[in-house]
Amino acid sequence: MQHGSGFAFEAELATTFSEVEIAYDKHWLHLWLETDSVYVVNIFKSHTSLVLWRLLGQWHRVRRLMGDMQIVVSHMFREGNASADRYSRESVDSFEWWSTILDFLTPFLNRDRSVEFYCFSM
Repeated sequence: MQHGSGFAFEAELATTFSEVEIAYDKHWLHLWLETDSVYVVNIFKSHTSLVLWRLLGQWHRVRRLMGDMQIVVSHMFREGNASADRYSRESVDSFEWWSTILDFLTPFLNRDRSVEFYCFSM
């Protein structure tokens, strides 16, 4: 699925599902997801099946994986993650994995590390 198609909340939910799948494949079984999407937090917290039909199969797979994982999902205000906000504005046509920090993200990561933000777990 292309994560750039459809509604913003659909793209964020599909991306979060993919993140869980990647973490599981890499044996990262303790995961903390922070998102600025209350929709995503509520989906994960309620374990509901009320997701968009295009994502329902992936959601069922993710729920099975979550049975072997410890996952915390919390809400963070958009301003609290400048690097993710900046990256989300980049045009991404396919999935890529980076082992190093991309140069254009360095100033945003430094900002995220230097400012105290508050995160509310739901």
